[in-house]
Amino acid sequence: MSGRVGHKGFTIVELLIASAVFSVVLLVCAVGLLQIGRTYYKGITSSKTQEAARSIIEEVSKTIQFNGGNVGLMIHPGSDPSENPATPSYICIGDRRFAFVLNNQLISSDTLGPNQSRHVLAVDTSACTGGVPQPLNNSSLITDSRELVPPNMRLTKFEVTCVKNESTPDPSDCLTDNLYKVTVRVVAGHQDVLVDNDNARPGPDLPGECLPNSVGGQFCAVAELSTTVQKRVK
Repeated sequence: MSGRVGHKGFTIVELLIASAVFSVVLLVCAVGLLQIGRTYYKGITSSKTQEAARSIIEEVSKTIQFNGGNVGLMIHPGSDPSENPATPSYICIGDRRFAFVLNNQLISSDTLGPNQSRHVLAVDTSACTGGVPQPLNNSSLITDSRELVPPNMRLTKFEVTCVKNESTPDPSDCLTDNLYKVTVRVVAGHQDVLVDNDNARPGPDLPGECLPNSVGGQFCAVAELSTTVQKRVK
């Protein structure tokens, strides 16, 4: 007699359970990889934003320290709601001018969208005389200037203020002590990942924040730095 060997296979229910478990494992792995990617790109974006703010702080600080001449404190357009915040502001330090626009994203393409600009913070040496700001126009801003803000980033705060002596608050303290506080806030990210609670004004609200848990949030970062500088060369 020949023996009969029994053959058993998987039932439909067992196959469905195995497929479901395998799908869950794949889903968990995919979510983990996506999160790792988001964390990686978030770190790169934050690092670049910090470096941009640090570079601007160093540029302005060195100019105040060693350029000499007067420091012409900046003019902020847009403080009046009737004014256009996109109008460039400027500050002259000796013979160097820093021309800037708040809340506009730096774009290098020919086509500009809302709240975008080809220049956000440009420095040149042709428009200042003894620290007195000269009239600003687009041609003088573009010609022989150097852009300090990287592409796809924007400036939401740029302030150079006099550090006065609190014990003897005198407007001439800036000329006597030569102390200035420089504050810079750089924001990376497109308009759709930034907080904007005031629809009456273009651009994100000062000082600018990233939307929590937004799509593309890994490409949004905020860096604010501040330092006190004493002018050494007069």
